[in-house]
Amino acid sequence: MLADAQRAAKLRASIRAISNATFDANGYPKLANGFDRTATGSLALAGTKTIDADNEQVVLAQSGGVNQYCSDAAGYNETGIPALGETFGWNGGTAGTATRTVNADGTITWNATHAGTSFKGTIGALSIATGAQNVGCPIATPMFSLAGGTSTGTYSIPVVATYRGALLVNLAITNAQLANGATLNVTTNAGVPPTNPTFIGGTIGKSGTQVATFNVDAFGDGTLTVTATGTQYVIDDWHVVK
Repeated sequence: MLADAQRAAKLRASIRAISNATFDANGYPKLANGFDRTATGSLALAGTKTIDADNEQVVLAQSGGVNQYCSDAAGYNETGIPALGETFGWNGGTAGTATRTVNADGTITWNATHAGTSFKGTIGALSIATGAQNVGCPIATPMFSLAGGTSTGTYSIPVVATYRGALLVNLAITNAQLANGATLNVTTNAGVPPTNPTFIGGTIGKSGTQVATFNVDAFGDGTLTVTATGTQYVIDDWHVVK
């Protein structure tokens, strides 16, 4: 019931454009031939527009069931934290070679390290700047970047995500380095279905000490627990909301 209510409180708005593609009879781009994609959108939580996020992706032609790809993205929190008078954002992209692999069982695995910079600024000070679209890899000049704010550090997050159809069935993040010096590790519990709130578990640490743990379902809904106090916060679509 809680997960259903959380999903009902989320509203995504997105405009997507696909170019340099060959389309099948149903209007989907053929992955074997590659394509270029841009997306601009927002996420509203509980009726409030919360996140603005834009991204582009260049998927190269397939070889042996594998596509190499690259991407960049930028986003920020519109509501921020009123008590601090600050809001937060990011920009970055794939580092090195990223791959999309068609597995023997029909699942698809996306493997990439996402690296970039986190920012903070006064509420209303951040925005997304848009440049020229890219059509090749690696990306030298990102199409989307964050304007305004000051850097709070860099991050590097290695992500291996496997999907069956449109549903996430496995997620692994190992020793990700976050902008504030924290580390992030995420694993999947194969013993429960993707809709279970303990399907994905993670730990956040800093200076060798565990700071928090969290558990969510495949939709990113669940809870985060602060290790030192036991205080719990609701996670809605991978965002801590209260």
